[in-house]
Parts: sequence; C-alpha cells; structure tokens
Amino acid sequence: MPLADRHPQHARGVGMMVCAAILLSSTGPFLRHMESADAWQVQFWRSITMTAVVIAFVAWRWRGDLRGAYAALPWPAWALGVLMGGSFALYLLAMTLTTIANVVFLLAIVPFLTALFAWLLHGERVRRATAVAMVAALAGVALMIGDGVNTGHLTGIMAALAAIALHSLYLATARRYPAVDFTPVNALAGIAGCAIGGVAATTLAISTHDLALSLLLGAVSVGIPFILMILATRTMPAAEVALIGLLESVLGPLWVWLLVGETPAAMSLVGGAIVLGAVVFQALAAARSAPGA
Repeated sequence: MPLADRHPQHARGVGMMVCAAILLSSTGPFLRHMESADAWQVQFWRSITMTAVVIAFVAWRWRGDLRGAYAALPWPAWALGVLMGGSFALYLLAMTLTTIANVVFLLAIVPFLTALFAWLLHGERVRRATAVAMVAALAGVALMIGDGVNTGHLTGIMAALAAIALHSLYLATARRYPAVDFTPVNALAGIAGCAIGGVAATTLAISTHDLALSLLLGAVSVGIPFILMILATRTMPAAEVALIGLLESVLGPLWVWLLVGETPAAMSLVGGAIVLGAVVFQALAAARSAPGA
C-alpha cells in the first residue's frame, strides 16, 4: 500500500480507537446513575441493544448474509460466545461490588492473561518483555487484592478477575483461527449475557429511567465501541491498540470521580499505576521489536 494511502487509514484507525476507549469508559457513570436497577437487570436490558448493534454491523459487513457469517464460525466460537456473555455479566457485577477504578485497572491485564492462555493452550511463545511485564502487573494486582480485603471490596475484585479471565480465554482461543471473522461471536455473547441476566434477576421490571440508561449503555458503551475497535485494529499495530486502549483505564475512574465523587483507595491507585505501567512497557517493547521499527 502506498505511504500516502496508509497514513490516512492509520489516522482514522487511531481516531476510531480513541473514540472506542472513551465510549467504553462511560460504563461507570451509566451504572452509578441507575435509580434502583441491579447488575442482573441492567445486564439483561443492555444486552438487547448491544446484540442489535452487533448484528446490524455483521449484516452490513457480510452484505446481509447473516447465515453465512455464522456458518463460517468454527464450533469453539459458539462456546466462546457463552464465555464472553459470562464475562460481560461478571464485569458489570464487579462494578456494582467495588470501585470503577478497581475494575478498569484490572481490565488492563487482559493482554498478559491472553498471552498466558495462548502459551498454555497453543504453546505460543511468551516474549521476555511480556513475561517481565506480567510479573510487574501481578504485583500491582496483588496490591489491589490486599486493599480489597481491607476495604470489603474483595468480592468485586474477584468478580472482575473472573470476567477478565473469561475474556482472555476468548481472545487466546480466537488466535487459533486468524482467518475467521469472530465479530458475530459478540452477538452470541450478547444473547448469552441476556439469558444470564434474565435468569439471575429476581424481576426484569425496572424504572423508565433505568431502562433508558440500560438500553443506551448496551449501544454506546459496548456495541458501538466494539465495532470501532474491530475496524481500528485493521489499520493499527497491536502495540498502539494496547496503548490507546489504556485511555479506558484512565478515563473510567476520572468520569465517576468528576460526576459522582467516587474516589478509589490510595493502594488501589498504586496497584493500578503499576499495572498500567506494565502495559506501557510491554507495548513499547513490542513496538521496538516489530518488523520495520
């Protein structure tokens, strides 16, 4: 591709990735402004709009051939859809049991867990820089878990770690099929998440205010940013994606601090800073070792 053509595409990719990170970071404010809906109720209703957005995108991408899109998926993809649905539900639950900062800081370890699962499942080599960053990130997570024990947030932190583990397992498994479009799996995850919320909720009746926020949450904070990320990663190196993705972990705690006055504990901030620093180190190391760098 000529250089003149590549630069505009890269710039569009960066713009889409920045927008995706900003939209993803809005989950916390949406949740903190709910009147009375619990995590399971929100999960049910947000999954509806998230699924609708993803299916619309898949239909556009496959020129209306939804049957072909799902027929092209290998059988593990269907199981991965259920795993991702569980991840979405646990992620939302975690945000109701601990601070937004704890959850989004922990979310930053996804690249490391993905690398670990890829090594365990496929024998994929873990680079030295990634291994070093993993150890540093683990230290940060340990600080956050210790703080969770002291502040009564341990259940929320464990729910967040479970959500992250499921997400990482999905990503590691998807790497076995580089030629397969896994976008339709996100719709399967939405359907699974909807089912989980519907079963776990004591009632699906919520206020009009909470219903509107939940439906908006599914589209604005999940569906649309996922599509933007898929489009952005086609024109950007993985290291850049990881670095720009950190905006979610920075902006998420900032929004709830500005809008609802939620302040994370000092030790959570220290642990989170270590995790984010590990991600930056790993991404910069990957960028230096990339061909043509």
